[in-house]
Amino acid sequence: MISLRYESHIPQRIYSDCDILIQREQFDELKDVFKKLGYKKIVDPTMDSLSDKESPEVSFVRIVGGIPVIFDVHLEPVFLMTKLSGMNLLYPKKERELLGEKLISQSKKVKIGGFAYSLLTPAMQILYLALHIFHHNFTDIVRLKLLDSVIRKSSKQKRIWNEFCEVIIEFSLQRYITPILFQLKTYFKTPIPKIVFTQLEMGTIGIFVNKYMISKVDIFSEEYRIKEGIYRFIFILLLSPEPLYKKLLLIIHPSTIQSIIWVIGKRTHTILGINT
Repeated sequence: MISLRYESHIPQRIYSDCDILIQREQFDELKDVFKKLGYKKIVDPTMDSLSDKESPEVSFVRIVGGIPVIFDVHLEPVFLMTKLSGMNLLYPKKERELLGEKLISQSKKVKIGGFAYSLLTPAMQILYLALHIFHHNFTDIVRLKLLDSVIRKSSKQKRIWNEFCEVIIEFSLQRYITPILFQLKTYFKTPIPKIVFTQLEMGTIGIFVNKYMISKVDIFSEEYRIKEGIYRFIFILLLSPEPLYKKLLLIIHPSTIQSIIWVIGKRTHTILGINT
């Protein structure tokens, strides 16, 4: 829907799923709707197990014409690692839920193809798309191109950048989002006012990570799942606004250790050519 609204066409890429952001209290109702439509909840027993009440996202699948159709239902903004409960050490769950409430509270009904859809306001859409790019390790040229289109079509609105910066600063998202704005300026010459970069200070660590790691990311890459997860963990760890001691606690958190064991096991099975 976002692509249709801002680019008037569907992106030329393969989609593995469709993301929906809802309020947590709407989940039971939505789950019943999916059940009636023949969808089943996807259960991933290999990672840290979280209940529906705790999880940031729950996925549903239905096979249509031999092809799996998947919906990822986001119960809060998803930009960290969804399977690790230890992520709360690096960005508080309460803050993520408050951010989600703010995003949804500012959504508006938009008619596309004769149907009304609840979409985020332009400023919040830019913010959420940027967080999504962070979630995917600053990669995928198509995601960046869509964000560029949203900004170009919306940036003439007077308050958009003030609203954008206010929310980012309120929720300490500068390190996650500012590098993506630099990517947009580099690859698309996106019209982002200089004052935005001035307001969204990344700090010494953020500047270092952006200069020596993020700026060298291949935005055309499509990483394998395990490799992608490792990079995501590193970026989240380095760019978290939380103090160093919390980052160290995450490294020894049970969910992290469990995930490391799973990755080693998965890698070993792959090397040995064992099917699982």
